[in-house]
Amino acid sequence: MATLNYAIPSGILNLDTHLDSQLATAIIFPHIYDGLTWRKTNIDPAVSPQLAESFRAVNDTTWEFKLRKGVKFHNGEEFNAEVVKFNIERQQDVNFKPRYITDYADIKVEIVDPYTARMVTKAPDPILPNKLIQSRIVPMKYIKDNGNAIMLTKPVGAGPFKFIEHVVDERLVVERFDDYWGGKAKVKKMTFSLIPQSNSRVAALKTGAADIAFGISPDEAKSLEGMPDMGVSANVGTSGVWIAISLFDKSSPVQDKRVRQAISYAVNTKEMIDKLLGGYANLAPSALQPAYFGNDATLQPYPYDPKKARELLAAAGYPDGFEIIFDFVTGGGYVPREKEFSEAVAGYLAQVGIKTKMVPHLVTEDFANKEFAAKTGPRGLWYFSRGSIIWDADVTTYQNLYSTSPRNWFYYSNKEVDDLLDKGRSTLNQEERKKTYAKALGIIKDDAPWFSGFQTKDIFGYNKKKVDFKAEWGKWVPTGYLVSAV
Repeated sequence: MATLNYAIPSGILNLDTHLDSQLATAIIFPHIYDGLTWRKTNIDPAVSPQLAESFRAVNDTTWEFKLRKGVKFHNGEEFNAEVVKFNIERQQDVNFKPRYITDYADIKVEIVDPYTARMVTKAPDPILPNKLIQSRIVPMKYIKDNGNAIMLTKPVGAGPFKFIEHVVDERLVVERFDDYWGGKAKVKKMTFSLIPQSNSRVAALKTGAADIAFGISPDEAKSLEGMPDMGVSANVGTSGVWIAISLFDKSSPVQDKRVRQAISYAVNTKEMIDKLLGGYANLAPSALQPAYFGNDATLQPYPYDPKKARELLAAAGYPDGFEIIFDFVTGGGYVPREKEFSEAVAGYLAQVGIKTKMVPHLVTEDFANKEFAAKTGPRGLWYFSRGSIIWDADVTTYQNLYSTSPRNWFYYSNKEVDDLLDKGRSTLNQEERKKTYAKALGIIKDDAPWFSGFQTKDIFGYNKKKVDFKAEWGKWVPTGYLVSAV
């Protein structure tokens, strides 16, 4: 196949893999860049080597990586241990301001030989191989000769495709890299076209302007399923959605755990998934998405029980309910029907006496941070969505629920949970980590700092005549979605 046209919902701010972490780059970058590690499937949290041939824990604070030989960057540069050292140090440069600087700040890289590198950390880091999935490898000499800025306009990687062209807010074009260590891709060229609206992406499919469209709505998926030349494929994505309960306001009724539990009982999340999302989501009863390492599959979501909700509200001293602010997004992200989902939540809460003052926001507004709360006053409920390709309990729980974390936008605090989270990130014993997180997740569920959790599914439409497509991570697009020409 000469060219594959891929319609995506959002554009790219920059092309440097160490600076950006957007939806569009999560789709595009795996075609251009490879990393030391990757994940073979999107239903298994296990981490596998990529540019590394193997990795192992030498001791509690040292990981060793045996590197793949014969790997070339698109400009002909060779990949080796010096390049690995350069990449980690580049992401520690405070002047460069890399996206994941905190994840790599405490790493020291030791070169054992040209194809063996060791990463030494100040404390045990059980998820370092996971973190490296997001740290794709860039060429050392190319950047040293041209400066960091060259990667913003002329990126070079070691992935299956090489960069050709980027027209801002319009398209990005890549071409097959025939010297790719993993073998030639089946497609010679790919064009990623920015088409913000879901219905417009579907229209492009129907007219032949696009061969694949990412992020289509459940309703549009159903319409494509009835067309003989069109196909639909969906699989679990990396994003989860919850309605968060802010504990910023110490006088708010939600300071009482019974009130937070009542809110969880009051909302029928399963019904919303079926009616609003066409079933294209999975319930996430814990603080984690179901596929994450450390998730406790035995945890069950709060059942829909409005009677129980009213009883808890009455016991907490609110038999007639109360009013609370609900910050929600009006759409523009790639989770379908964000606005309708929030409105449905408000409807369920009204049935048990909880009135919501709905405050709309654009998805690009960062209303889920402490600065926002401090400037505008205490908030109550807010639509919270986050994703990570690390897929480990440590990421969501520690960042969002640890008492002193700068990203604890919930103002949640529980000493027992803090101690468990510290324990979970301080040992390389994975079985011990599972037990530790299972206990922590049980406490968090009982504390109910958020509710109505679900893990979204990525929905793709495709032209059957052009591609044989499955929404799964595959061989030559290791951290993206497999595309093969018919």
